[in-house]
Amino acid sequence: MKKVVIAWLFWAMISGCSPTSDPDLLPVNLNKSDQERLLLFYLGGYAAPEGQDPIKAGILVKDGTSFFIRKSALKAVSPDAAAQLPADKMDWNGLKSWVGATYNRARNIPISLSSFLQQVAYKQGFKLSVSGVMTTAIRDVYVPESALRAALASYKENGKKLLYPVGTTFVGEHREEGNWVETTIMKKRRDGFWDYWVYNQAGNLAEQTLAKPQSLKSPVQCVGCHFGSRQFEPHKSFPNPAPLGANGTKRELYLNGKVVPAALITYFKEHAKRSDTILGPYATLFVSGLLEKRQIGTASEADLSLIKSLGL
Repeated sequence: MKKVVIAWLFWAMISGCSPTSDPDLLPVNLNKSDQERLLLFYLGGYAAPEGQDPIKAGILVKDGTSFFIRKSALKAVSPDAAAQLPADKMDWNGLKSWVGATYNRARNIPISLSSFLQQVAYKQGFKLSVSGVMTTAIRDVYVPESALRAALASYKENGKKLLYPVGTTFVGEHREEGNWVETTIMKKRRDGFWDYWVYNQAGNLAEQTLAKPQSLKSPVQCVGCHFGSRQFEPHKSFPNPAPLGANGTKRELYLNGKVVPAALITYFKEHAKRSDTILGPYATLFVSGLLEKRQIGTASEADLSLIKSLGL
């Protein structure tokens, strides 16, 4: 693939050909400030089974501030996706439509919740119940404890960023009035980005979430929050108390019915940093549990070693 790209660039230089005149290149203009990041995320998912930089793979061509999709390179790895490209150009609406129609198949996402469960026994992981403004559903979120420990063990080494191992899977079970309505998934790719997908109440792969108040298309409306910097309560008001929720309840971080210490929230600043594009304070809550174990004398040697490495 690299030889093909280098050969094309050499031919373009000696022939005077510009990218805009090459019929194999589809112009892309998303009119977004973070256009390159979005293209690396989306097209990286088509480049390789575990994700790959699409520029290095030859699928995405960058010429100054302009971008192009190389049709032949995409066709070599995903013929179905290449066949559904727009005819003359790709804008933001076109990208959303194309990704919605081709992404899950290109990524080989399990087509049903039952087939996904054959790969990931997620209920053995660390569980966190979340409620917030994005949906009226209560979300029971599961993350592998081993992934949390790995991210925490390398926290200082990674410049005080919580970076999860490749393959880490977050699973969210959404419940309304106590009834399960859907399951959302995040899985980390080798290129550092995450795949996002959703299973509906029938356990089938779906194009969007259905939980109220607003459905969100997957993956194109998932990255809006994960890539963004918008803060949500109670983090938005922290260290001041957050305003009461719609039902009059306090909005705070709890673990085992106890409020998480403000000093620990400040230590990680997990929601504000949004390291690895993760919004929730999973590591903060997990460490809060470890500190509680240390206090009551039930922490293991591994727990104590991890706490010590963090300087807590």
